[in-house]
Amino acid sequence: MVDQRMKGNSMPPILFFSTIIQFVLSTIHVALGLRRLIDSFIKLQFEPTAIVEYWTNPSLPIEVIANAAYITNTLIGDAIMVWRLYAVWGNNLYICIIPVSFMFDSTLPSGCSIFFAKILIVLATAGTGYATVAGFLHASASNIFAVLNTYTATWALSVTTQTSTSLAIMGRIWWITRNSPKSLGWNRYFAIAWIIVESGVIYSLTTILLLIFYDLRTNFGGIINNMLAQTCVSGPSHCQKRVLSIPSL
Repeated sequence: MVDQRMKGNSMPPILFFSTIIQFVLSTIHVALGLRRLIDSFIKLQFEPTAIVEYWTNPSLPIEVIANAAYITNTLIGDAIMVWRLYAVWGNNLYICIIPVSFMFDSTLPSGCSIFFAKILIVLATAGTGYATVAGFLHASASNIFAVLNTYTATWALSVTTQTSTSLAIMGRIWWITRNSPKSLGWNRYFAIAWIIVESGVIYSLTTILLLIFYDLRTNFGGIINNMLAQTCVSGPSHCQKRVLSIPSL
């Protein structure tokens, strides 16, 4: 994207800087994942039970920060889709009311609590405040399944946001160009619409798989959960790169 920007291709600043922020958050999430691998399979390698408890305990400070990065990343990704909806519908605020409500509702069950916990952790003194806030967040949760309802609500509402905005964008582009001859570029704009839908589908399908595996009470959902922080970035950034590569836009 930096290369495309240097070549003079137009890119809204909101997309450029939001993508940078998302990549930073994804990098933090990956770094924390590597740290957890080291802690669990090297430091706890002779304690199999402790390893399982380590990976399934959402109250650990490192897990709280990782979830904060993921939830923030998801919120930014949803906000980008809502912004695209707003732009495609001619800066119409009313069309965004329902998706925005879904977007913020998705942060309320678990996202906001984790997000503000992250802020408190950063502001708190090292050690005491860090452990206190992290422990307070899920004081009664010994594993992910103990707080599954709140996480399920978050993922389901995020999928609803992505799906509804993608379909609304696709429908708007189709409605505007339905009677336009191919010579006016109907195929090109339809391709853009499909790219936008595709970027939302990647994240939505991954989240649906996550919901299925967690509903089956299998820890395989944790593997997909760790992929989502990167998936919610790769989809939109892939979409932006492909749109910028289409000539005459």
